[in-house]
Amino acid sequence: MNNDSKSLILLFLIALTIITPLATTSGMEIKASSGFSKETYSDVMQAYLFASPDCSYNALNSLLHKANESVFIEVYSFSNPFLLDILGNLSINGVNIKIILQENHASYWENQYTYWAAYELYSRGIDVYWAGDEFSFTHAKYVIIDNSTVIVMSENWAKSGVPIDSSYGNRGWGIAINDSEVANYYLDVFIYDLSIAEPYDPNTVDHGKSVSYNVPKGNYEVIASVEELREFMKVTPILSPDFSEQLIIDLINSANESLLIEQMYIYPSLTDIVNAIINAKNRGVEVKVILDPRSSKNNETAQLLINAGIDVALANTSYYGSRHLFETMHNKGVIVDHKITLISSINWSPTSLRDNREVGIVINNENVSEYYEELFMYDWNNAAEYLHGKPTEEAPPSKEDQLIYLIVTIAIIIILIGLFIIKKKYL
Repeated sequence: MNNDSKSLILLFLIALTIITPLATTSGMEIKASSGFSKETYSDVMQAYLFASPDCSYNALNSLLHKANESVFIEVYSFSNPFLLDILGNLSINGVNIKIILQENHASYWENQYTYWAAYELYSRGIDVYWAGDEFSFTHAKYVIIDNSTVIVMSENWAKSGVPIDSSYGNRGWGIAINDSEVANYYLDVFIYDLSIAEPYDPNTVDHGKSVSYNVPKGNYEVIASVEELREFMKVTPILSPDFSEQLIIDLINSANESLLIEQMYIYPSLTDIVNAIINAKNRGVEVKVILDPRSSKNNETAQLLINAGIDVALANTSYYGSRHLFETMHNKGVIVDHKITLISSINWSPTSLRDNREVGIVINNENVSEYYEELFMYDWNNAAEYLHGKPTEEAPPSKEDQLIYLIVTIAIIIILIGLFIIKKKYL
């Protein structure tokens, strides 16, 4: 190899060393704690679709009563006496029940009611555990029945999350999948979380404040019932803190036609997620976002979105007083291109994505998406406020894009100079 060829190769290598870091330093490193990885399962599966406040109690009541051997539950807070009674009766009938609860919550009353539920469950022969401290909060809401069916929800087991009277309660989504492979994935998660949990000891904690059997009523008119279907679908479990943030970003980036997001809140500091939503709008995707009106973080995020031309709706909740539809917009859901649905416990905050134990599920099936899209559009059409996106001109390149353009340009110039030197020498 002559010296000129060596020089040309060296120039290419210099250009490569300039370009390569772009592929490895852009974006954020996603924290992984418990070591689970993304898996997708494809098969004909039986699914049960439900929502709060419409039919979540009916769904859980029916599904729990199908249990013959075991029920394993991991849930952030528990204060629904009707669900407690169902579990107590199952325990009496010999069903092995284990439940992991979060001991310390964001509010005093959630603590008190969950302490009460833990004591009552323990008194009825159920194995109760406090979640381990590996996670900031165990905020998941999922159930495994007979190692063959998994239920994934956005709602806690409270009277507002799983209401008896469907005219009252939070907006949330839930789904049950009957498939042993899918259930085994969540079972592995449960077993891991159980291994770091602490057995409940009634002598070391307050027994809490009891919850009445009063059934609240509201103004919501039911639009959905439990829907059962058996079809081919692709199912991907999603976990925090293991890989949820990147999966959510990838899900948003996959949108080609429509992106419907219904979230309790979205932190503006989650720039990768917010930018992914804005980028979807910029490439022609129809984007609609529904948020709960209470959060100041939502106000900041909504401003970013409407400045990018995205319409945002504030849900019709108790924040607005009388004749509201929902107590809280508690959902954590996404629908992409009318065929992919995310149902989860994951609020879009740094803690939920990177530090909590959160559990969700992504389902690729058009009929599943149709069910939840009807719910979404009802909430959109009955929102309390609309924040209309501002008309936007083509956005200028970001600082990161400008830097990439500059570096690539320099690399090309270096290569062209090398080619020019060689051409001049030989010609």
